Amino acid sequence: RAGLDAVASAGGGTVRLPAGKYRITESITIPHMVTLRGDGETVLLLDIPSEDCDDRGTFMLSEDSSLQDLHFYYPNQSADNPLPYPFAVCFGNGCLASLRRCTFINAYRGIGTYGCHEMLMLKDIRGTFLKCGVFIHNSSDVGTINGLTVSPEFWAAYDALDAARIACAAKENDSCGLKITDAEQQQYLNIHIEGMTRGILLPCIPTRWMGAGSFYNVHISNCVDGFYVEGGTYKSLNHASSELTNIDYRWGYNIVRGEISAERYAVYNGSIPIRGKCARIKIAGLTIAGRMAGFIEETTENADVHAPDTDTHRRLSYPAALFPVRTGGNEADIQAVLDRCADAGGGIVYVPAGEYTIRTGLTVHANILLCGAAGSTQRHADAGTVFYCEQDPIRIEDIDAQKPMVSLAGARAGVRGIFFMYRDNILNIDKSSDYAVYPHTVAGYADDLRIYDCCISGASHGIHLTGKRHTVKNLVCCCIIESIHVSGDDGLLCDNLQNATVMYRTHVLPVKESSRIFSAYFDPIGRKNTVFIKVGQGRGQRLFNNFIYGGRDVLHLFNTENTAVMNIGGDNIGDRGCGVFVRAHGGSADIFGLLRYNGTCCENSGCRLRIFARMGIDEADEADLNR
Repeated sequence: RAGLDAVASAGGGTVRLPAGKYRITESITIPHMVTLRGDGETVLLLDIPSEDCDDRGTFMLSEDSSLQDLHFYYPNQSADNPLPYPFAVCFGNGCLASLRRCTFINAYRGIGTYGCHEMLMLKDIRGTFLKCGVFIHNSSDVGTINGLTVSPEFWAAYDALDAARIACAAKENDSCGLKITDAEQQQYLNIHIEGMTRGILLPCIPTRWMGAGSFYNVHISNCVDGFYVEGGTYKSLNHASSELTNIDYRWGYNIVRGEISAERYAVYNGSIPIRGKCARIKIAGLTIAGRMAGFIEETTENADVHAPDTDTHRRLSYPAALFPVRTGGNEADIQAVLDRCADAGGGIVYVPAGEYTIRTGLTVHANILLCGAAGSTQRHADAGTVFYCEQDPIRIEDIDAQKPMVSLAGARAGVRGIFFMYRDNILNIDKSSDYAVYPHTVAGYADDLRIYDCCISGASHGIHLTGKRHTVKNLVCCCIIESIHVSGDDGLLCDNLQNATVMYRTHVLPVKESSRIFSAYFDPIGRKNTVFIKVGQGRGQRLFNNFIYGGRDVLHLFNTENTAVMNIGGDNIGDRGCGVFVRAHGGSADIFGLLRYNGTCCENSGCRLRIFARMGIDEADEADLNR
């Protein structure tokens, strides 16, 4: 606790726990903008009293906080006589907490959610669970799970137990691997569940609203039921007059690629009609072993689904040398350290928590990672490493000729953990619909460029990368004209989100009521101008788990070959709902799992475009597209 509090007082950062075992006897809260990180061999012994409750966790995550590279173990747990416990980790009220590369060796309940939260982020979670692996509840715009493996093997391997005995105990305990209620357009990637009563359960529980979402690469085995949706209706907790179902009856869930086998139902949709509409489950490229029942639609071109590789890991090591910028330094100090790091052959340039004004732009040389204090993605600017971007405005036609805020000037250059804020544009949105055009926030023209765990608020143009094997991951942004623009071969864009609430949740925005963000920004600016992702000439781009709320268009494809898009969503797009989800010109692209709240699905000019398992709200019967 002392370490966590010290880092929080310093404005945010990471507390490292070396390899070893740490006995935990009381609840611990991870403060705002703080990451608690182990080294992969760090074991937390949760020696707490047994208690059967599901509304809190031993570790509580705050806004913009994170747990990473940790093992959780209950020394008093028994496979023969399971003891109930609260969740090991719980997400509280607020935005953008994350859990990464964590293993739950023998948890009763693993990861839970409490209160209303936004953009929950789970990555590479593994574990053995006797009651519930992950419970997603009351989660909005939008959460992502990128890697969840539930299996009795983790406990069996750790304590030399029989995996079949553990699975039997879990099945007898009415267990589930992933439980979902009221999750708005959530995105789920690489889900593996075995040895539970139900692999994925959507119960009918009174909640705020209804859920919808996209699954890609799902594998469920040795469960009584695979993907199970309970029937029934309920009254909204926020709007008592609304009759709701656990899956939004206007559309539903899509599941692409994988295999589901179960003793009873492989896929069961118990949803019932409301106002003449019934939530559906769309499946494509999915191997089924077991019964299916309810409103389930197997798309007509399943035999032609050749789903691409799902690996989203792009590990790139930098030289071990660390070059810290002095606390309270300025732009010149940062550039001087970057230059010194380049002279030494590369390394990590660390900019501690604080506020920095950048006017002329920074140059990150080859083999250098420019790193801020955020140990994971942040959505607030009241802590962490914040760059106030104050370059001179430019004409939009000069955008490519101007030096960006951060230039990635050589191969293997990158930036991580920095909040980029454009105060002039943010301050102006409450006064008029005018905005200034600035150079790109981060741009580079080389191979193996990396941008991850960053936030951009108020930029006109966000990311522009050209080269091979570039990566943009965990970007949270509100960019006015375009958010991400890439071209080249073998790029990876994963777990990125555009939403103007990134403007609202800064401490400089004059809008005092959250509802006014619609009249101040969404309608007059964002929905008239913003394109979320542009993909230009090149081959083999892969896009996983990307979502925009309140822009004009979601995805532009220009002469890009063999682009693969998995789990992509758009909500409230286009002026008066007239946005276009996909604009394609030339090349070839496959899209797997598309959720469209409004607007037109696509405009295509000469692209070999296929879309599998697409759904628009109130247009859930949209067929696969093959043009």
